[in-house]
Amino acid sequence: MEIRSFLYELKDGKQYEFCERAKEDIDYSHLQGLVRKQKIKEVYEFIPVEDSDRRDMLIADHFNRIYNLVEISLFLSSSPEEIKKLVYHSFKIKNAIPFEKFTELVDDSLAKKLLNLITDLEKNEEGLPDKDVCESLGIKKEQLVKINKTQPHVYQWLKTNVKKKTVRE
Repeated sequence: MEIRSFLYELKDGKQYEFCERAKEDIDYSHLQGLVRKQKIKEVYEFIPVEDSDRRDMLIADHFNRIYNLVEISLFLSSSPEEIKKLVYHSFKIKNAIPFEKFTELVDDSLAKKLLNLITDLEKNEEGLPDKDVCESLGIKKEQLVKINKTQPHVYQWLKTNVKKKTVRE
């Protein structure tokens, strides 16, 4: 499968290529931990020591909580450094520039714009054509059509997650 990319001019006037990020570079558990750390810090700031039972209960609640996409997005919008890290994961694939140099080429507002462009690039609404999904899975088109009718969510997952088989020479 081909990696999709786009070119964008940064502050130095040069065009750089940004690509789809590797799945391992989009570490949502790391972002969960950052949100959790911020929330616990807020509990310590706003709940007085005298009310330690309440504070401990809130901290325990944050340790066990899974933050939703809105909460993570709110955290990211208030953390320019994390946005730059997410954008850098797309940048580093085709450019041999260290993160420190990259941060000189991208200011906070440009990083937000680039993250939106990268996110749009990574959205693959259509997925693979049915023919390629069938070939990759080794099934007949009729079976895929049946899956689409009975379990459309499975069908959509297959179209967007199955990789096209390539012939290696």
